[in-house]
Amino acid sequence: MYVLGCFYCGVQLLEQADCLFKYYVANTYMTNIPLLCLLLYGVIMSEASSTANRMISVFHCCYTAFQMMAVSVTAIIVSTQVRGFIIVELTFRVRVIGNSTV
Repeated sequence: MYVLGCFYCGVQLLEQADCLFKYYVANTYMTNIPLLCLLLYGVIMSEASSTANRMISVFHCCYTAFQMMAVSVTAIIVSTQVRGFIIVELTFRVRVIGNSTV
């Protein structure tokens, strides 16, 4: 029962992290994807802008893409660590059952 408790704790931890960060992740994607599209459109289609304006737009595009990648990587790390904890605990439980029946 101890391992099942750990499995349940891992699931609870993942659900709490999801409840905590879901609005931040949704806000990041819903605002930054259209912004990135508009910035790329401005970089590609603008004819009258100077080189300095294009460089500023490219920098803004890179910053927006970096911000989305940082949020995505952080979410992946949290999810992977919690799921890794669950897999380790379940593997331990299977080994204990195998040793106790032999």
